[in-house]
Amino acid sequence: MKQTTLGGNQRSIPPRKTNFFHTYQNNTAKIDGFLEDYAFMTQAAMALYKNTLEIMYLDDALAYTKSIQSKFTWAVSRDS
Repeated sequence: MKQTTLGGNQRSIPPRKTNFFHTYQNNTAKIDGFLEDYAFMTQAAMALYKNTLEIMYLDDALAYTKSIQSKFTWAVSRDS
C-alpha cells in the first residue's frame, strides 16, 4: 500500500494505529484512551520528528491530531 505523506513522499508502510487504549492487561485492552493519551502520543511524535527529521513522525502527529478532533470534539463543542 502506497501512501503520500505530508512531505509529498510515498511510503509503503501502513500508517500507525490511531485508536489507543488507556490500559492493557492480560492481553486485553480494557479502557479506551483518554484525551491525554492521544495528546501525549502527539507530543511524542513531534519530539521524534524534531530529533530525527523523519517526515513519517510528522504524519503520525497529524493523524493523532485528527483522531483527537474526531473522538473528542464533543468535549469542546459543549462549552461553546
